[in-house]
Amino acid sequence: MATYLAPPVSSNKENSPAPNIALSDIDAISLSLRTSLSGVTLPAKKKVAALGLGRAPKFTYRRHSNKPYNRSTSITRAKKAAVQTKSVRSKAAVKKSNTRPLPLKLVQRLDVESARLERLRKAVWNPPAPVPGQVRVPLKLPYPRFPSIEYIDNEYLKEIPVQYIFDRMVPLLPSIATITLAYQPYASIPHPDSKILRDTTLAFAIPEVIDGRKPHWAAKARGREPDLALAVAYKSGEGSNGNTVVAVNSLAFATQCAYWPRLLTTSIPIPTPKRPTPSASAVSTSLPAIVETEENVSDASFSSSSSWSDSDSEVEFIDLPRLPRPVKDDKGFLHLPLVELPIPSPSTFPIIHRHLHHPSRALLPDLLGLPEHYTTRSQVLDAISGLSVQQLMDKLTTLQGVWQNLCSLGIGRLGTWRQLGEAWACVVGVIAGQGLLIAGQEEAEVQRTGRKTAAEDVAWEWVRREKAKEQQ
Repeated sequence: MATYLAPPVSSNKENSPAPNIALSDIDAISLSLRTSLSGVTLPAKKKVAALGLGRAPKFTYRRHSNKPYNRSTSITRAKKAAVQTKSVRSKAAVKKSNTRPLPLKLVQRLDVESARLERLRKAVWNPPAPVPGQVRVPLKLPYPRFPSIEYIDNEYLKEIPVQYIFDRMVPLLPSIATITLAYQPYASIPHPDSKILRDTTLAFAIPEVIDGRKPHWAAKARGREPDLALAVAYKSGEGSNGNTVVAVNSLAFATQCAYWPRLLTTSIPIPTPKRPTPSASAVSTSLPAIVETEENVSDASFSSSSSWSDSDSEVEFIDLPRLPRPVKDDKGFLHLPLVELPIPSPSTFPIIHRHLHHPSRALLPDLLGLPEHYTTRSQVLDAISGLSVQQLMDKLTTLQGVWQNLCSLGIGRLGTWRQLGEAWACVVGVIAGQGLLIAGQEEAEVQRTGRKTAAEDVAWEWVRREKAKEQQ
């Protein structure tokens, strides 16, 4: 191996002696490169007067640059970021285009099936008592004709037209109802006249007046006191859980009920049937059969619902003593004659009582148990559309009870029957609409001759509403 002497090195220390070192070939080459590079003097770095990108680094060899890293300017970083963003977007687009469309979710099918099962569940009706056969519900209620009220059975009012009396009473009826309902019965207070039978009268009084808390109420109630005590009960043969006794002003009933004089007449017909009639042996169910007839129903057809029938009975008249007059004793108790009022549906008598004392108030909300402002068909449908058939049948039973009471009392005001018919059409229409929706029938498929009933219009309106909800 050859041995070289180290060449002279130019440095700042020129006066220092160069040592004699024996070098190998590799060491000599490495030392030569280092000494050659060390002799290169870089020019002075100029100061930048203003902001800028600066000067790019100067390279001679990757390992021997004047800076230990590659300079990355702001423009370079911006370009690099733009390229990366573009590549990410292109990859996402390719990935999105290559993805397959998602299959139909089974959850949607389950939702449709659960909705169908829920509709079937709501369409079930469980009557409180077994009903033999099928229950036929008419699309409209029959409207029987009632006799006109010719006079008021009162010695001071016989010569005055009934309509005139009623028109003068209409503004006073709400206050009469408030006062009469404030009277409470006191069964332990005897009648001041010992000759009066005990069970023929009943003592009433306003508790706040009797105990002295509000004695001024007695002056306000003067002229509007009740004159009759009604024991509201089921008709004979239908059972009863107890009668409801309420004090009333008989004039409010006498001016609006065609059959009211039957309760106060001195001669009461007692039927003696020749043979049992089919109506007498029929068993009453939760929803008795109602035969749908034309509107011009005769009085004879209605007489079958009363407690006697002139065609099949021998009527015997017996004279009964006239009802005792109302008397107020010295303690402030009002002794009223007690009269039993047998009606088909005592549970719906409060609706009748309120309607007779508030004739200008809408009856439709009371019939369906809705707030007072629900007076149109659209509002009623909004309220009852979500009810089940079980709940709708309960409302239908209430409506039928009101219908029976109207027929029994002889209330024939046209406005009353129109509102009852509208309530009946709304409830029956929703029940029929549920059947149409379950069966999948379309309105165009139904062939019909003649005019639609109100219940049919409600049924198809309900179906259209439900289909619109399903599409949302």
